Amino acid sequence: MSDIENRLRDALHAAADTVPDRTPPLPVARPSRPRWALPRFAVPIAATLALLVVLTGVLAVERLRERPPRLTERSGAMPAYLFVSLPADRSGPARLQIRATATGRVVDEVAAPTGSEYLDVAVTADNRTAFVVVQPRRATACTFGIERITLGIDGRIAARSALPGGPLMGVIREDGTLAVTPDGRRLVYSAARCVGGRPVDGGMTLGVLDTGGGTGSTRSFARGAARSFSWRADGRGFAFVWITGASPSTGRVEIRTFAVGEDGTIGAGRMIRRLRADSVLTLAALLPAGDRIVVSESKPAAAIAPPPGTGNAPARPPVATELSVIRAADGARVDTVRLPGGSAIAPSLLKLDASGRHLLTATGAYDLRTGRARPVGGGSTALDADW
Repeated sequence: MSDIENRLRDALHAAADTVPDRTPPLPVARPSRPRWALPRFAVPIAATLALLVVLTGVLAVERLRERPPRLTERSGAMPAYLFVSLPADRSGPARLQIRATATGRVVDEVAAPTGSEYLDVAVTADNRTAFVVVQPRRATACTFGIERITLGIDGRIAARSALPGGPLMGVIREDGTLAVTPDGRRLVYSAARCVGGRPVDGGMTLGVLDTGGGTGSTRSFARGAARSFSWRADGRGFAFVWITGASPSTGRVEIRTFAVGEDGTIGAGRMIRRLRADSVLTLAALLPAGDRIVVSESKPAAAIAPPPGTGNAPARPPVATELSVIRAADGARVDTVRLPGGSAIAPSLLKLDASGRHLLTATGAYDLRTGRARPVGGGSTALDADW
């Protein structure tokens, strides 16, 4: 071995002798436990709770996705606005007025197209969009149209347009021959038939119309007339009053329902209740759930028992109105609605709001839960109104 190698080996051994046999471990920084830290046994519990919170959030999101749009939400307050169609008179041409329900104040109005008049009105559940029948004044006219009128946030008219798919064939002769689903997706209407471009007596056309594209389905009937339409909240069916004969007092009056398919096709119909022929006028309003129907029967006062405490005062009107509630399943009467003071209502108007709690008549608005009444301006001269 060379002298250089010997020197390197001696130097390596000398350096090794300077290293201690055991090297002390390096100090490790141990963070102190904060006072708020969970004890070890609580960690599994906290993890379980966190998982439950996540699952609850997921379920809440799914329910929000499945719930109906805000358009069909209901509240305890009466609708803010009333849509009233008025005939031409000294005050002005045929027009549609927007009135504040609380005060009766006219917020806005729009005149019907020249040579036409506004007739039946139907309003969506959000109280912001109305559909109104536009019919020419000519006696020989055999078509009608439907306009969509939308309110802005201030209650004034923000948009107005003709519904696609028009004009429609027929003549509007009855009151309450137009109704809209709460979400504004579909309309149902009835019109007297026309033959050879001219109106004829007897028979009617029943139609369901998609408000987005103007498409729909119709059914024709050789006799009878329909009025006082109202939809189920889910849009799967509607109720109405069916009249046969020369007049309700000499013919037959029935409360009927029809189912409506997802594609808008009119399905099977069913007779719910047959009413006595002594009614001067019968109206009906389907509760949103579709399980009950409010029925208004106007009859000679002698045929209706006076409200408790009123006796048989001679001041009673010759025609009185009785409100009852029947089951949609079998037509059985389940309740009688007593209006404040036992006063009769004008029978030409009967419409519920989207909550099914507030009833609109020609003489006022009634809270069916509390029994409170509120006068509504413009109803007595209106051709139709809705809220």
